Amino acid sequence: MNLGGNLLNFMVAIAVGVFFTPYLIHHLGVAGYGLVPLATSFMSYLGLLTTAINAPLGRYMTMALTKKEILVANRFFNTAFWATSGLLAITFVPLLLICWKGLGWLKIPLGMESQFSILATCTLLVFYLHN
Repeated sequence: MNLGGNLLNFMVAIAVGVFFTPYLIHHLGVAGYGLVPLATSFMSYLGLLTTAINAPLGRYMTMALTKKEILVANRFFNTAFWATSGLLAITFVPLLLICWKGLGWLKIPLGMESQFSILATCTLLVFYLHN
Protein backbone atom coordinates (compact mmCIF):
# COMPACT_ATOMS: atom_id res chain seq x y z
CA MET A 1 0.00 0.00 0.00
CA ASN A 2 2.75 2.46 0.97
CA LEU A 3 4.86 1.52 -2.06
CA GLY A 4 1.84 1.96 -4.34
CA GLY A 5 1.09 5.37 -2.86
CA ASN A 6 4.68 6.50 -3.28
CA LEU A 7 4.76 5.28 -6.88
CA LEU A 8 1.50 7.07 -7.63
CA ASN A 9 2.85 10.25 -6.06
CA PHE A 10 6.01 9.94 -8.18
CA MET A 11 4.02 9.39 -11.38
CA VAL A 12 1.75 12.38 -10.70
CA ALA A 13 4.80 14.56 -10.04
CA ILE A 14 6.32 13.50 -13.35
CA ALA A 15 3.03 14.13 -15.19
CA VAL A 16 2.76 17.59 -13.65
CA GLY A 17 6.35 18.35 -14.59
CA VAL A 18 5.95 17.17 -18.18
CA PHE A 19 2.53 18.61 -18.99
CA PHE A 20 1.76 21.44 -16.58
CA THR A 21 5.15 23.19 -16.63
CA PRO A 22 5.06 23.99 -20.37
CA TYR A 23 1.49 25.24 -19.93
CA LEU A 24 2.58 27.59 -17.15
CA ILE A 25 5.61 28.81 -19.10
CA HIS A 26 3.40 29.50 -22.12
CA HIS A 27 0.86 31.48 -20.09
CA LEU A 28 3.17 33.18 -17.55
CA GLY A 29 6.38 33.51 -19.51
CA VAL A 30 9.76 32.27 -18.44
CA ALA A 31 10.32 35.07 -15.91
CA GLY A 32 6.84 34.71 -14.44
CA TYR A 33 7.15 30.94 -14.15
CA GLY A 34 10.51 31.36 -12.42
CA LEU A 35 8.72 32.94 -9.47
CA VAL A 36 6.74 29.76 -8.77
CA PRO A 37 9.73 27.53 -7.94
CA LEU A 38 11.32 30.46 -6.11
CA ALA A 39 8.35 30.75 -3.73
CA THR A 40 8.07 27.01 -3.18
CA SER A 41 11.84 26.63 -2.65
CA PHE A 42 11.79 29.31 0.01
CA MET A 43 9.04 27.48 1.86
CA SER A 44 10.94 24.21 1.52
CA TYR A 45 13.81 25.77 3.45
CA LEU A 46 11.37 26.65 6.20
CA GLY A 47 10.21 23.04 6.14
CA LEU A 48 13.78 21.97 6.88
CA LEU A 49 13.64 23.95 10.12
CA THR A 50 10.48 22.22 11.31
CA THR A 51 11.90 18.84 10.28
CA ALA A 52 15.08 19.58 12.21
CA ILE A 53 12.96 20.14 15.30
CA ASN A 54 10.44 17.34 14.90
CA ALA A 55 12.53 14.43 13.57
CA PRO A 56 14.83 13.96 16.57
CA LEU A 57 12.04 14.53 19.05
CA GLY A 58 9.83 12.07 17.15
CA ARG A 59 12.56 9.46 17.42
CA TYR A 60 12.86 9.87 21.18
CA MET A 61 9.09 9.96 21.56
CA THR A 62 8.81 6.65 19.69
CA MET A 63 11.51 5.11 21.87
CA ALA A 64 9.68 6.25 25.00
CA LEU A 65 6.37 4.85 23.74
CA THR A 66 8.06 1.53 22.96
CA LYS A 67 9.20 1.38 26.59
CA LYS A 68 5.67 2.31 27.73
CA GLU A 69 6.96 5.57 29.25
CA ILE A 70 3.90 7.63 28.43
CA LEU A 71 4.85 10.68 30.51
CA VAL A 72 8.30 10.91 28.88
CA ALA A 73 6.75 10.55 25.42
CA ASN A 74 4.23 13.24 26.32
CA ARG A 75 7.09 15.59 27.27
CA PHE A 76 8.80 14.97 23.93
CA PHE A 77 5.54 15.58 22.09
CA ASN A 78 4.90 18.81 23.97
CA THR A 79 8.45 19.97 23.32
CA ALA A 80 8.08 19.35 19.58
CA PHE A 81 4.65 20.99 19.51
CA TRP A 82 5.68 24.13 21.36
CA ALA A 83 9.03 24.46 19.58
CA THR A 84 7.34 24.23 16.18
CA SER A 85 4.53 26.55 17.27
CA GLY A 86 7.07 29.05 18.59
CA LEU A 87 9.08 28.94 15.37
CA LEU A 88 5.95 29.45 13.30
CA ALA A 89 4.73 32.29 15.52
CA ILE A 90 8.07 34.09 15.47
CA THR A 91 8.50 33.85 11.71
CA PHE A 92 4.93 34.53 10.58
CA VAL A 93 4.85 38.34 10.68
CA PRO A 94 8.35 38.89 9.22
CA LEU A 95 7.66 36.43 6.40
CA LEU A 96 4.28 37.99 5.71
CA LEU A 97 5.95 41.41 5.48
CA ILE A 98 8.53 39.99 3.09
CA CYS A 99 5.72 38.57 0.97
CA TRP A 100 3.99 41.93 0.71
CA LYS A 101 6.92 44.36 0.76
CA GLY A 102 9.32 42.18 -1.19
CA LEU A 103 13.02 41.91 -0.89
CA GLY A 104 15.37 44.58 -2.16
CA TRP A 105 17.74 42.02 -3.68
CA LEU A 106 14.96 40.06 -5.42
CA LYS A 107 14.29 41.25 -8.96
CA ILE A 108 10.64 40.61 -9.70
CA PRO A 109 9.59 41.16 -13.33
CA LEU A 110 7.76 44.42 -13.91
CA GLY A 111 4.00 44.06 -13.69
CA MET A 112 4.22 40.86 -11.63
CA GLU A 113 4.90 42.36 -8.21
CA SER A 114 1.33 41.99 -6.94
CA GLN A 115 1.00 38.49 -8.39
CA PHE A 116 4.23 37.45 -6.68
CA SER A 117 2.97 38.88 -3.39
CA ILE A 118 -0.22 36.84 -3.70
CA LEU A 119 1.72 33.71 -4.70
CA ALA A 120 4.20 34.08 -1.83
CA THR A 121 1.42 34.77 0.68
CA CYS A 122 -0.63 31.77 -0.43
CA THR A 123 2.47 29.55 -0.36
CA LEU A 124 3.28 30.82 3.13
CA LEU A 125 -0.27 30.18 4.35
CA VAL A 126 -0.24 26.64 2.93
CA PHE A 127 3.07 26.01 4.70
CA TYR A 128 1.67 27.27 8.01
CA LEU A 129 -1.54 25.28 7.65
CA HIS A 130 0.45 22.15 6.80
CA ASN A 131 2.72 22.50 9.80
